[in-house]
Amino acid sequence: MQPFRKRAIKAYLDRDARGVLLQIAPPALSRLLLSIAIVFVVAVVTSAFVRAKITARGRGVVRPADGVVIVRAPAEGVVRSIEASVGQQVRAGDVLLRLDTPVFAPVAGVIDALPVHRDDYVTVGKPIVKIVPSNRELIGYLALSWRYRAHLSIGQPIRLAFDEYPSSEMGFGEGRIIRISEDVITPELASAYLVENDASQGPRFLVQVALERLPPGATKGPLHNGMPFEGVVPVREQRVLTLLLRPLSRFLRD
Repeated sequence: MQPFRKRAIKAYLDRDARGVLLQIAPPALSRLLLSIAIVFVVAVVTSAFVRAKITARGRGVVRPADGVVIVRAPAEGVVRSIEASVGQQVRAGDVLLRLDTPVFAPVAGVIDALPVHRDDYVTVGKPIVKIVPSNRELIGYLALSWRYRAHLSIGQPIRLAFDEYPSSEMGFGEGRIIRISEDVITPELASAYLVENDASQGPRFLVQVALERLPPGATKGPLHNGMPFEGVVPVREQRVLTLLLRPLSRFLRD
């Protein structure tokens, strides 16, 4: 037993033998781990100084500056007849439909929607016709999450991606904010200014946008009522490190 112990101690003390016994990782792997550690440290230090832009995104639609005119039932009753159709040009004073009394167009324009049918029963104030007024300036109406409202200002630029002109092929249009709503979007506001009101997104507010330029590749002609788009608004800048650590802080809180 003694000779064996002596040989083991000698092997341990021998430099060549000890290198074989104690070497855990090859030099290439050690260099790789060191490189990864250096890259990580550099990334963390850099992210503490580099800032990323935070943007607000929302869906919008092109409408006349005063919105779509909603004609409401002046009295309850049954729709006896419908004298107009969607897409029809009407003049102020034209008969749109008849209840017990005729309902007249309050402005000249194009019928955008007729959400009633003959023999329908309507109550007082029910929307029965939508008219897009003629010869009105077209602007954009954009719905954004309420949490971004404090970060917006009049004149702020907006990037516009029109559904009719795919941004991946034709680029982006340009606009600027000309008015910011002071209240949340109600169903009534949504019916007059938007295509739809998605309540699942939480409280939203309305932004009016001056449409200054179509996408560079747009070839189909000028703006028209009802064009849907996505608006992208830069609202603030934030350190990249903060964005990287946010998921970790949420995890620790949970």
